[in-house]
Amino acid sequence: LHTEKISDKEMNKLGGNATTVGIVLPTFKPGSYILEMLESIERQILEYPAIDVELRLCVILNGPRSPYYNQLLQKITGLPFSSSLLFTSIAGVSHARNMGLEQCSESDYIIFVDDDDLLSDHFVSSLVQKISNVKSDRVIAQSNTRAFDEQGTDFGEHYISAGIRHILEVGNTRFSLYRYRVFLNSVCGKLFPRSLIGDLRFDEGLSISEDALFLFALSNRLDGIVLVPEVYYSIRHREGSASRKKKSLTKIIGEMFSFVHKLTRTYFRHPHPRTFLLYLSRVAASLKFMTQRIVHNR
Repeated sequence: LHTEKISDKEMNKLGGNATTVGIVLPTFKPGSYILEMLESIERQILEYPAIDVELRLCVILNGPRSPYYNQLLQKITGLPFSSSLLFTSIAGVSHARNMGLEQCSESDYIIFVDDDDLLSDHFVSSLVQKISNVKSDRVIAQSNTRAFDEQGTDFGEHYISAGIRHILEVGNTRFSLYRYRVFLNSVCGKLFPRSLIGDLRFDEGLSISEDALFLFALSNRLDGIVLVPEVYYSIRHREGSASRKKKSLTKIIGEMFSFVHKLTRTYFRHPHPRTFLLYLSRVAASLKFMTQRIVHNR
């Protein structure tokens, strides 16, 4: 493992009592799309509400170093908030995110983003404001979500948006892990108290569903999910991305069984009635996902 911190700028702080938000951005062989993500992060500081927010961006370049290292350094050096760039030759989003968590250990909150996605304006401040009203470090904030292709075409209502709409239409829905399970698939589009994450890390042995396993392990500590429908995390469906690469039938089935095995081990390490239905739903969802991947590959 080679890890190098090459920039740690502290600029444009909003005061000693500012809420600090660490943004963890892993990237592997980034294309021009990462510049759009960085620009959407930069826009977060233009207008804050009454609450003070200080951003701390951590970009983790994993895999090949050249020519991406210098390109990223040049871009983040000009950002008007604290920023750092880490490098590791070890590929894998889980390893990169774990490095980011260590780098952002002093932040009050953590946001995970993918390098080809986008944040809507006021994304950070809106999530911080909503979660601050709860006065608890055992909740996470969930933004709205949309998906678009490389031409900018919207894919219609995302399953996260549908889940938020359903919860809000029902009204006064008591929180349960099973009822809110739709929000426990991806770590993106969320705001996590750093204290809630604690020493929990992503499983670096998984190549798929690492988010779902991380969130399932976190669920034992979770007392609620605050919904923030006013702002969006926008997912870019990009041909050639890791999640869309074709794989052999043997690899698809093997990845599914690996996830279910680790999920089962995680559940029985701390079995509890409140997580049992969530556990069963994750197993069922992995079987459904495997079937969809097989069909997609064909």
